[in-house]
Amino acid sequence: MQSVIDGDMEVEAKFDSPLGEGFRSQGILIEQDPLNLLRIEFHAVAGQTKVFAASIFGPTRDIWTNRSLNLTAPMYLRVTRIGDSWTVSHSPDGDAWTVATTFEQPMSVTRVGPYAGNAVGVPHTALVDYFSNTASPPPDVRAPEIEGVEISTNSEKAIVTWTTNEPATSVVDYGTSTAYGA
Repeated sequence: MQSVIDGDMEVEAKFDSPLGEGFRSQGILIEQDPLNLLRIEFHAVAGQTKVFAASIFGPTRDIWTNRSLNLTAPMYLRVTRIGDSWTVSHSPDGDAWTVATTFEQPMSVTRVGPYAGNAVGVPHTALVDYFSNTASPPPDVRAPEIEGVEISTNSEKAIVTWTTNEPATSVVDYGTSTAYGA
C-alpha cells in the first residue's frame, strides 16, 4: 500500500494473472484506515469472472456492483475519484474502458494499492504488471535526450543548435578551457 494525499485521483492496475476455478481475487484497496475502505476487484467464483466494488466502513457494507464479465487476463481496473464520487471501470486492453459502477462515498483516503486474495486451499499468485495513479503520474526524472547538435562559427561568434525529445531549458557553457573561466 502506498500513502497518498487525500483528494481527487485516478488509479489503474493491469493484472496479467488468470483467475481460474475456485475463489480468487485481485484488485485495488483504497483505505481511510484498516476498518474503513473501498474494495474494488476482479474475482472468480465457480469459474465465472466478476467485477466487484464495495465500501466497508466499520459494520456497514455497501456492495456497489458484483457483475459477471466475459474477461480474461490481462485485465485492467481503474478507479476514479472526484470529490466523494467514485467510478469503477474495467478494460480488456487498457484502451477501451467500460464503467462498471459509479457511487458516492465520503472518505479521507490515506493509502491505496493492489491486492490479491484466495479461498482456503485455492492457490493464487497475482501478477500485477503495473499499478499507478494516472491523475498524478510520478515526476519525470530522466534528462532530455539531445540530438542533432550543430555548430557554426565565424570570427565573431559561435552558434550551437540542437533538439531534445521533450520540452527543455538549455544552457551552453563555454570558455578557453574545461574550467570555463571559473
